[in-house]
Amino acid sequence: MREKDTLSRFGGDEFIILLTDIHDFDSASKVANKIMDILKEPIDIGEHSLYVSVSIGISFYPFDADNKNDLIKHADAAMFRAKDEGRNRYKFYSSDMTAVTLEKVSTEYSIRKAIKNGEFTVFYHPKVDGKTDKIVGLEALARWKHPELGIVEPDKFISDAKELGLIIELDRIIMREAINSFAHWCDMGSDPGKLALNVTLSQLKMDDFTNFLKNTAKECNFDIEKLELEITEGQAMQYSEEIIKKLEELSHIGITITIDRFGIGYSSLAYLSRLPVDTIKIDRSFINGLPSDKEDLIIIKALISVAKSL
Repeated sequence: MREKDTLSRFGGDEFIILLTDIHDFDSASKVANKIMDILKEPIDIGEHSLYVSVSIGISFYPFDADNKNDLIKHADAAMFRAKDEGRNRYKFYSSDMTAVTLEKVSTEYSIRKAIKNGEFTVFYHPKVDGKTDKIVGLEALARWKHPELGIVEPDKFISDAKELGLIIELDRIIMREAINSFAHWCDMGSDPGKLALNVTLSQLKMDDFTNFLKNTAKECNFDIEKLELEITEGQAMQYSEEIIKKLEELSHIGITITIDRFGIGYSSLAYLSRLPVDTIKIDRSFINGLPSDKEDLIIIKALISVAKSL
């Protein structure tokens, strides 16, 4: 880059380069190729050599847009096209960029704006003891209070947040709010049981995750032994040794570990027996047919027996 160019981090793993006095496609291509060539070189850290690929989108002022927001949006659309075509390449913006690509860009802007404006909040599902009808816990679930669409369910934005590299930040916003609210209710004399939080694999793999929970609990005056973390069965089967170590670390400080969506076919029982799991949540596909579906009833009884044995 030249002295008069500007480099900024836009968020996650996205960066923006502002090139001034670039008058043709060829000049922009040269810069893009130089960046790609530099990033092809290995990054040596200790005994390890790391390799980074890059997808670049390019838009021109004033031909593609005459304002900064649209200029960035169009460069982003071109970058998504570069990703879709195999990554490690650059693409120029053109008006024939698909609506799907532009929708991805729009979604990213909306989620980033929602995080900044505090539009994500927590709803709670009660856990009820079937024998006593008493509430024994609450499950915290993310909801998006969209200014135009109203309440947006997580299946509409969680996958996008993961793809955009925003899921860890979003997760921690929800966790912090839930822990703070739960602690407040306990201080007022309520006893809602345990607080269940869904945790993603990305979150579990963060080195500071345990410390984040401990520090948040301390700040909110929250008893960390009232915390329950739910990880899906499919996620629990990935990165096995790493996951086992992290779950053991969390269990050691008194956090309850739950396997969610249990029984949908991913599990190795030998592996599950090594996990420090306290509870399983049987997948709803087995529950919906009860009590009339005899086959589901047999499976449920078997799963409960396995859970008790473990």
